[in-house]
Amino acid sequence: MLRPLLSCGIKCATTTMDSRRHQATSLSNVSEDILLKVGEACSDPLNPKVLCHLAATCRPNLSVLRPKLTELRILRVEVRVLCSKSTNGTTLSSLATANALDWEGSGLTSSDLAVLGRLLHRGSLPCLEMLELSRNQIDDHGIGALVQGLCNGTLTKLSYFDLACNGISGPGLNSVSESFVRGSMAKLARLGLGENKISDGGMKALSTAIKSGCLASLQSLELRRNQISDLGMAELAPALSVGALDSLAYIGLSRNQIGDPGVAAFTDAISVGSLAKLEILTLAGNPIGDGGMRALASAVASGGLVSLHALYLDHDGPLGTEHPQLKAACDSRGIRLP
Repeated sequence: MLRPLLSCGIKCATTTMDSRRHQATSLSNVSEDILLKVGEACSDPLNPKVLCHLAATCRPNLSVLRPKLTELRILRVEVRVLCSKSTNGTTLSSLATANALDWEGSGLTSSDLAVLGRLLHRGSLPCLEMLELSRNQIDDHGIGALVQGLCNGTLTKLSYFDLACNGISGPGLNSVSESFVRGSMAKLARLGLGENKISDGGMKALSTAIKSGCLASLQSLELRRNQISDLGMAELAPALSVGALDSLAYIGLSRNQIGDPGVAAFTDAISVGSLAKLEILTLAGNPIGDGGMRALASAVASGGLVSLHALYLDHDGPLGTEHPQLKAACDSRGIRLP
């Protein structure tokens, strides 16, 4: 029943006054609950005229929809404040057609993220391809408010999502991963999660999402400077082994807590060629010993990383002296060891 009433409500808001008087009759006979649902569907802060015209169709409608009008007025002010914090000159009038939104280091609050989340949830940003939210001290509550309700078809064009240098930990990454599984960002190509507080629990949620196939378009995954250990790598390994990231060209795992068992889990997972497009792998700043270096050497020599051209690792002296097997394998394939 709601669909035809919504159609009628929108028509009432967009046609001539004579037509409105005729069409308003249909809405005057419905319950307040239904009318409020129609009003909610028409409450677009980027296009407030729809709700305003709907409320003006007859006096009873105005009385019922007055709280929605007040709520929309407040939300519109909040959206204007959000736009004022952007670093790429986004305005209220340009928001609906924006393909890139940049709030890097803009001091976004949880309230700002909730406002942005409402816009995303109702599909008010259909052209969005890039969302930059790094360096904002976003915590789990803030990211939860942002992604709550995001589902299939919400961000159909988004290819770049950067959340680096915030305060996201396990619960926050759980929320983000759940939104991935719901299909909210099916075309995502670059995901930045570096310099947060992600540990093995968060990696379990992210790995589950990856294994489901919802991030099949991902080409770059940045996880540097988190708290990922061997257990986190063991969670990621099954997702890699089934080819769920077969488009990945870059993965950043530097400055974590990954040791030999974690490297072994990683190399075992990719031994079947599941990361055939990977070009850059960063593992510097992890406690990797001789066993991990041998595992990497074997993976390179066996052709498990056929496209790799740069491998970032820590080494105190010449790598050929410290780990000659890995150095020889990389040299034979033309892989740089910066």
